[in-house]
Amino acid sequence: MTTPPPNPAARTTPARSSVFSCLYRSEQALTKQEIARETGLSLPTVYQTLASLEELGILASGGERQSTGGRRANTFSVDAGGVGALGISVTGSQIRVLGCDLRGKIVDGVGGEWPLEGPISARELACALQEAAEAGVSGMDAHGTRTVGVGVAVPSAIDPATGRLLNTRVLKITDSSPVAASLISEIPLPADVFNDASCGGFSEVFPTHSGQNIAYLSLERGVGGAIIIGSRPYEGEGGASAEFGHICVEPGGKPCTCGRRGCLEAYCSSACLSDELGCTLDEFFSRFDSGDPVAVGRFVDYAEHLVRGIQVIRTIFDCDVVLGGFMAPRLSFYFDFVVRRAGQLDFLRTDASFLRYARHPHHGVPLGAAQKMVQRYIERL
Repeated sequence: MTTPPPNPAARTTPARSSVFSCLYRSEQALTKQEIARETGLSLPTVYQTLASLEELGILASGGERQSTGGRRANTFSVDAGGVGALGISVTGSQIRVLGCDLRGKIVDGVGGEWPLEGPISARELACALQEAAEAGVSGMDAHGTRTVGVGVAVPSAIDPATGRLLNTRVLKITDSSPVAASLISEIPLPADVFNDASCGGFSEVFPTHSGQNIAYLSLERGVGGAIIIGSRPYEGEGGASAEFGHICVEPGGKPCTCGRRGCLEAYCSSACLSDELGCTLDEFFSRFDSGDPVAVGRFVDYAEHLVRGIQVIRTIFDCDVVLGGFMAPRLSFYFDFVVRRAGQLDFLRTDASFLRYARHPHHGVPLGAAQKMVQRYIERL
């Protein structure tokens, strides 16, 4: 992977940020006069700023505006395909890579999946992430998209004060509380490490500007979440907000990996439907669909505890609850059951219109990681 030249965007200017934001939010291409009017900048400043954005490869011509008399004016818009970022998600068993453009849309044909077997050292994982990033950048280059950042999503909270991973159980890292920065030390591009559920939640609201509030519940081998306020993640003072997997849904119940009993994760991880019954998820749902009483009983128990967790989240945050993670598409086939029970437990309402499934259930985590890097690039223009 070749290291790109210094990013011209590092020379941050208020005018560039203002003009780009104006174009990025507009639903149509704008003339220089319209940009000047919207931003309050002088026309000479707009001319210079547009040239700067063109140099960065993020400005496109929108063609000529229909004339109402006199010469037709040229229009400009954002070239979303010229720049993008990579997102890499890491689990205990695989690395997944995808790319997105400046508007957060997935770039076709970029990345893929690679197996990852632990236990593994932080150094070994850093080398694996470097190789994954190289493959992703090659794909972006082939697509004509310049990579401006790499976001890595991990199944762990990250201490904002020390930068250390607070829980490496899923990752199976042999180092004790490794520093997150050590995982991206071999990637010669702007890079950062994020919590995976936070990335999944972010992919639900980027790049809208509507100021959405959602509580995102991630259902995978671990159960986590994200709180999005005004379309921005709330990470918490200690970097461990929205650990929804450790809501108590059954006092004194099944032991959880955190050392306590009765946590949502102990009842609603994917392992509850597969590993504990000695089968794969596909085999479990096949048994459930055929009416196997053991599978039916287990799923009813899963759904009942899931709804208890949902209701706690809903009661606290009073906003839409979004179900994400790789379990979400499977649960969507049984959505009516989950919605019915959620409505029955809502003490304020009799419906569960607040509940929905993620827009990106399969790719939300790596996509959100890439989108976070895109947003960082935009904010630094």
